Amino acid sequence: MSNYTIEDLSVMSEARNYTAWILEKVRPYLGNCILEVGAGIGTFTGYLKERASKIYAIDIEPIGCTILKHTHPDVDVRMADAGSLKDMRQFMGFGIDTIVCLNVLEHIIDDIGTLEIFSKILTPFGRVIILVPALPKLYGPIDKMLMHKRRYTLDELIEKMRYAGFEIEESHYMNSPAVFGWYLNKLFKKTKQSLTQVKIYDFLVPLVREIEDIIKPKIGLSVFAVGTKR
Repeated sequence: MSNYTIEDLSVMSEARNYTAWILEKVRPYLGNCILEVGAGIGTFTGYLKERASKIYAIDIEPIGCTILKHTHPDVDVRMADAGSLKDMRQFMGFGIDTIVCLNVLEHIIDDIGTLEIFSKILTPFGRVIILVPALPKLYGPIDKMLMHKRRYTLDELIEKMRYAGFEIEESHYMNSPAVFGWYLNKLFKKTKQSLTQVKIYDFLVPLVREIEDIIKPKIGLSVFAVGTKR
């Protein structure tokens, strides 16, 4: 995990309203045994561990795992590549009924293969909860610095999840006003997110959340989807 990634995760950890919004989206679908994929510095881990009898948290980077073990000593933290069947085989038979994968799938070259691995790990009717960056035309310098392989359309994510053996329970764009801010980041070739920009937008998130709870947007900065193992 690069210093750039840690810095970006630290900036985003200050977006508390946004984090709470994502967690509220995730909450209804959580089971008793959770695998958090790409846990990073543990932005969501603390919330997840309070709602499960067992939680496993993985990250591909040693630094991330070290941070997680320090901040969440009661969580089973392991270094693993979510895109590697060899690494992920260890979780088969663990009774994992929920996989939480928030802003991770876009980093993986073979995203369909990774979704198929998720399906193999999950118990029957287990769920995968996905959040990914949306709209390929918004791909810019920050995406490149974060080593994103792609940004998704809603239809693309749904198609890939179905191909991997998931039935879609919920899927939609979210965080539509932030599209404009990300477009400006691309237009002005910014290479990092501004803490000031993040905090200002986070102040507006409760209003955005309330509106989007009523009217699902036709575009958004992210795609949220939940799939059930068929």
